[in-house]
Amino acid sequence: MHKKSLKYLHEPLCRLINILTSVGNAVFIVMMLALVLDVVLRRVFNSPLPWSMETTKILLVVVVSFTFSYCALKGGHIQIDILTNMFPQKVQKILDIAILLFSSVLYGFVTWSGLIFARDIWVGHRITGVLPIPIAPFVYILAFGFLLLTLLLLVRLAELIVSLSEEK
Repeated sequence: MHKKSLKYLHEPLCRLINILTSVGNAVFIVMMLALVLDVVLRRVFNSPLPWSMETTKILLVVVVSFTFSYCALKGGHIQIDILTNMFPQKVQKILDIAILLFSSVLYGFVTWSGLIFARDIWVGHRITGVLPIPIAPFVYILAFGFLLLTLLLLVRLAELIVSLSEEK
């Protein structure tokens, strides 16, 4: 596999992550507006919105699911590299490969577990308490967010392996 063929995987994935991040940002704005409205109604009229906390929790799942892959795309997750910076470049790449492999397997497992959990919730017809909103679609959204993160990590892993093999 060459860098050019990885580009065909990386670019559409990046576009999808950017689109979903924009959707997540829009949902975040709606969520904040609902919270502000709830606070104003509670303080001014002593009449909070009964559904605001429930919808905020559900919308937060959408926001997080659609944006944490963007954080990984931009390299925004925490890295502690004080020790590894002292290693030669090749050793650093090998460590990065091991970390990406472990992370891909871990998030792949989280994706799979999320899909199983969503299916169980779907079969059980679980809904929210105040508004009768089905919970399963939001668990599927969460699993989809982890799937995107897993795919991004796998593409990064492949890119790193290709770059390491080209150094030889």
